[in-house]
Amino acid sequence: MLKPSLNRRRITAFTLSVATACALAAPVVASPTANIPSGTFTSALQLANGTQATNVPGHWLVTLSAPSVSNGGSASSIETQQDKLAEAIKDAGINAKITNNYDQVWNGVSVTVSDSQAAQLAKLPGVVKVQPVIEVPRPETKTTKELTTSEGETKYSWGAPLGMTNADRAQSELGLTGKGIKIGIIDSGIDIDHREFGGTGVSGSGTSREKGDGAKADGAVGFPNSRVIAGYDYVGDDYGSNGTYDAKPDPIPDDCGGHGTHVAGIAAGGGAAGSSTEVRGVAPEASLAAYRVFGCDGKTSTDIIITAMEQATKDGMDVVNMSLGAAYMVLPDYPTTKAVKTMVDAGVVVAIAQGNEGAEGLWTLGAPGAATEAITVASVDNTVETNYYFTATGVDNKFFYNVGSNGGDFARSNVAYPVVASGEADSEDGKLCTAPSDTNAFKGKYVLIRRGGCTFGAKAANAQKAGAVGVIIDNNQAGTLGMNLANETDPVKIPGVSITQADGDALRAALKADTTVTFGETFGDRPVSTGGLVSDFSSWGLNGKLEMKPDVAAPGGLIWSTWPLDHGGPFNTISGTSMATPYTAGAAALILQAHPEIKDAKNASTSEGVRVRLQSTGSPRLWTEANGDKSLLEPTARQGAGLIDVYRAVSTKVLPSVSRLNLGQQIAGEKTHEITLTNSGSEAVTYKLGHVDTVTTTGESSKPTRGTTNGATVSTDGTSVTVPAGSSAKVAVKVSAPEGIGNGDFYGGYVTLTPDNAAQTLRIPFVGVGGNLAESKTLYQTGPVLATEKLKVVNKAGHQFTMFNDRPHVYFKADVPLIRSGLVAMRKTDDGKYEVLSDQVFISMSDKGWNRKNTRLVRWDGSYLDANNQLQQAPEGTYQLWELNAPAGADTTKLEQYNIWMSNDFTIDWRRSDYLPTITLKASGDVTAAATTATADASTSDADPRNGKPEAMVDDNVFTYAVVSSGAPITLDAGKVYNISKVQYVPNQGNDGVDSMPATGWKAEVSVDGKTWTDAGSGSLSGEAMVPQDLTLKSGAKGRFVRITLTSDKGKVGVAELRIAGTPAGDATAQPTEQPTAAPTGSAAPTAQPTGSAAPTAQPTGSAAPTNPAQPTAAPSVSASSSASALPGKPSGKPSALPGKPGKGDDNREPLARTGTTIAIGIGALVLAAAGAGALALRKRRDAEAGSEA
Repeated sequence: MLKPSLNRRRITAFTLSVATACALAAPVVASPTANIPSGTFTSALQLANGTQATNVPGHWLVTLSAPSVSNGGSASSIETQQDKLAEAIKDAGINAKITNNYDQVWNGVSVTVSDSQAAQLAKLPGVVKVQPVIEVPRPETKTTKELTTSEGETKYSWGAPLGMTNADRAQSELGLTGKGIKIGIIDSGIDIDHREFGGTGVSGSGTSREKGDGAKADGAVGFPNSRVIAGYDYVGDDYGSNGTYDAKPDPIPDDCGGHGTHVAGIAAGGGAAGSSTEVRGVAPEASLAAYRVFGCDGKTSTDIIITAMEQATKDGMDVVNMSLGAAYMVLPDYPTTKAVKTMVDAGVVVAIAQGNEGAEGLWTLGAPGAATEAITVASVDNTVETNYYFTATGVDNKFFYNVGSNGGDFARSNVAYPVVASGEADSEDGKLCTAPSDTNAFKGKYVLIRRGGCTFGAKAANAQKAGAVGVIIDNNQAGTLGMNLANETDPVKIPGVSITQADGDALRAALKADTTVTFGETFGDRPVSTGGLVSDFSSWGLNGKLEMKPDVAAPGGLIWSTWPLDHGGPFNTISGTSMATPYTAGAAALILQAHPEIKDAKNASTSEGVRVRLQSTGSPRLWTEANGDKSLLEPTARQGAGLIDVYRAVSTKVLPSVSRLNLGQQIAGEKTHEITLTNSGSEAVTYKLGHVDTVTTTGESSKPTRGTTNGATVSTDGTSVTVPAGSSAKVAVKVSAPEGIGNGDFYGGYVTLTPDNAAQTLRIPFVGVGGNLAESKTLYQTGPVLATEKLKVVNKAGHQFTMFNDRPHVYFKADVPLIRSGLVAMRKTDDGKYEVLSDQVFISMSDKGWNRKNTRLVRWDGSYLDANNQLQQAPEGTYQLWELNAPAGADTTKLEQYNIWMSNDFTIDWRRSDYLPTITLKASGDVTAAATTATADASTSDADPRNGKPEAMVDDNVFTYAVVSSGAPITLDAGKVYNISKVQYVPNQGNDGVDSMPATGWKAEVSVDGKTWTDAGSGSLSGEAMVPQDLTLKSGAKGRFVRITLTSDKGKVGVAELRIAGTPAGDATAQPTEQPTAAPTGSAAPTAQPTGSAAPTAQPTGSAAPTNPAQPTAAPSVSASSSASALPGKPSGKPSALPGKPGKGDDNREPLARTGTTIAIGIGALVLAAAGAGALALRKRRDAEAGSEA
């Protein structure tokens, strides 16, 4: 039975104005686009806060069908396919230019083309998908929770994070340094002057910048060198600043932002072991390559990132680090995510940051980290903060600080600067969001400013205007603070540092008229109260396949590492999963050095070999809210396998055949996992089998809380297993979801294999989703709701939509990712039952997917496709719209794994009641072929054979149309004489007017015999797209023939329908003795009342009136005679079930059956399964709404 899972959400007291809720969302028009293949075009994506991602204007990515080189494709065949694409673009008349060709990790091209023409690329041979190039946010450092108040000691403690994972032991006891391994860093570049990267330790005054004479600064001579062996600057300093994407490539990938240098130091800083003046990375002798994709400030774009990924693979990098990404993009469909798989298939280990949106809750990881094949990394807080500190006169404190990026040069010169506060901490002056009127208010001083109210850059710029030489910004909440001082309107040229709220309060309280601050080369340590716990900023999984993300965790909170010399370096402490990722990349390098057999495989097993070692030896972290209860572990959806143990990952002798268990949804059923344990050691090992649970999560995605306290049930075929030396053994494991877990709740844990030496315990992490995600109470953040054209919610049944100016909309914002979304129109029959309107079931269907917080706004324009794939106009009557959504991980062949929402009943009206049935009319005129130009959101189709013919204007189907030249007459033959009061003109129905060509002027003449014509009126029209215009004729107008002349300054006029309103004249029908006359061609457009003079004759079409497809006697239904041969005939009563067990309904939903109605549709006819099985040719319309995918 499907009834329990076919539930309806009632919106009974929903007062939100959808216009406000989706101000950024453009509606998808739920009508076919027959000339653009389904799913091939995506107009927009959405990012972290649920708003539309910013496309780089006029830049698009085109995926082609042939496999890339790394996936076994031929470089020559790829080149041939891309050349053919270039020819096809030219032949199609598309004004586009291919700017980059990709063949190594992705077969595709980047194209510059107007956004209005981009969709046309999807029609070309060999094109699989067209997607926008989007801006990728610059990686930002994150706030870390409050530290302890200890002043600490003046010493260096990079050994703390190395010791957290036993990486120091791997270096000292096993002699591993990463020598012979190449690590590629795709980031903001590397400061090649830095001593840790083979430089002299003396700043080159900005080695990536040019001197006035165009020559490179002197530091540039250091690249490539013994440490940084390869790389390239793809962007230049100004790329991505102020929304400008003008790349100025440079062979020297020097860093002027800091992020890439910091990342490189963590992975492979070359400092000596135990040095107090250098940074030693996890793999200190690994070779580095710097692929610069960020300028000094601002964002980058995805085409640039793919270019870097290509080059890193060509350069033979063993490990590639990507401390970047766009949050919420959990669906693995974007080219950057797909390119990760190709790199891994080529034997590259790809470490990617999980993301820093942990405060926003579940489903917040980003692309490309959502890739199954990536080793995606969460952050754990360091146990000790190492950082520089300044001193202030009269205060016995060490003020630890972080240097802000994109400010003026910062020098630790031991100069004492006067310091003042801009105002009281929480006052407007204290936040300094407005510049002081006195331009000398802070002359020569450092200014203490409280965080909040405006950007860091704005605060610094305002201080700068008042003469400040620097700023100190204190946090407005507990924790450390990273900050970016970029400011577009007034670039910041003074340095700035950030301190904690507690330190800011202490400094502000101690300020006197003569207080000074001094910045020297002094640094020290202080313990971190959250050390060893998952950082609060670290993003949650899962990905769109319900796979475990993150995979592992590593130190990323409060990490001391290298920093550009001319930007406050040589060292700095910042936080982020950006810091945890290179730590893991360095660990991968040590594994590859220790196990050359893994490295030499040069295929996907290389990355998996690294992953299984890191995951099976990981150390689970305590739950951050455990309050001392050491039995509570952080969810695997947030920590993966836990904190990596580099020493054990390298040295373990026994390995499982799988690194993690992705259990999927509970509704999908349980399965037994057979795990092979392989022992490469010289002694047999016996393991006791068991498991430990992690905390479950429930509630809204943005505010996850602890769910059921019950644990998962894990059963094995025995309580222990012995793995012989040099051999293997198998164990079967079955994991069942916790009793009482809610639909959509996360659960997880670890299958444990504990030997006599418990320190050598192996763990296989698992993660799953309870019940049926489609039945989750938090599936939607908003809606779904039925709304009007003005986006006002329709709460009550019976609303009438006058289809031309008020069409039904369905709106919702997802709170979980969706992998398929479809809209079905259900027509109410005379016996009170409902039937599918369209022979092809869906009036809108998209497989593109929606990430959490994405909005979907679909407008049904009243069309549907019939069995012949022809566009038809829905008849007037009563309808419901059904929204079907398949969430992440759903089996889209099983209806029970969809959420189905049904609107209230509503009626539609096409404003035809006053007019004669067009079936009685005949039309003639000099028409042209229907327009074939499609746009990103085109809704018109030129597939119907009536398009471009006169009968299209009188077939009672507004979705067929003809195009006439401005001023060319159209003659209507009513068959007999009428007293004619008005004519209705309906423009062609282009989406939102993009393709519509409405007339702006009209002239009408009438004739009884088709020979003598009488002026019947003229006037102007609104030019409003799609909306019918009533042309009121002069009193007494009478005739069998009506000649309409429509004008437009565009030169062409689109005509979907022409209708006549009138009453029979009573006299005998006049028979013309000659053919009706026509106005002379090329006559001027009417601007005033016509003279009424006769015109030459023109012959009516005389063709038989077409049948009226808009008025069937009964709505079409799917039966055994349709293409759905696997389906039963038309059923009655309750819907038939698809395979699988239905999930339990939620308490706040009503069952499908409602008073006064029964369901007579075979839901099997919806057969979402048929999309994959071929049982039914579902219509899969290309959706191109704003914010649709990831």
